[in-house]
Amino acid sequence: NNNNNKSDDDNHNDNNDTVSNSVNIPTYEDHKLHSVMFGRAAWHNPWMFRHTDSIFFGEQDPGLTRRQIVTDYLEYVETFEKQPPVHMLLGPLQYFFSGEYGGKNARKYLGELHEKSKKEGQSFSEIVNAVLATIPESILDSSN
Repeated sequence: NNNNNKSDDDNHNDNNDTVSNSVNIPTYEDHKLHSVMFGRAAWHNPWMFRHTDSIFFGEQDPGLTRRQIVTDYLEYVETFEKQPPVHMLLGPLQYFFSGEYGGKNARKYLGELHEKSKKEGQSFSEIVNAVLATIPESILDSSN
């Protein structure tokens, strides 16, 4: 189903088989799955997996917003004893706003700021916060 006008609820059937547009995943009960590999789908649209724990593990969906997830990620990175290279930290954020208004520009700006940081030394959090400032509040604060 590639109809982008549908809500996420329209993409789930009664068996909770469908995680997002065009991605059908059998349930554990159907096939006694031990694992599932998402690969490129997770890289190019990580937001579509926000309901994974509730679908696969029956956990309550926390309803996190993109802003909350990025904030948690920034806090997590601060706990590292040794910081990985900035490009490795930015990787998971490249497509985090995929399909949203400003998402393509945010990805481009992320790359530009990363290149600039090589010369000027901006920190990972400075780069991320600058990119977040370009995303509309309605997208940052929505859990849909």
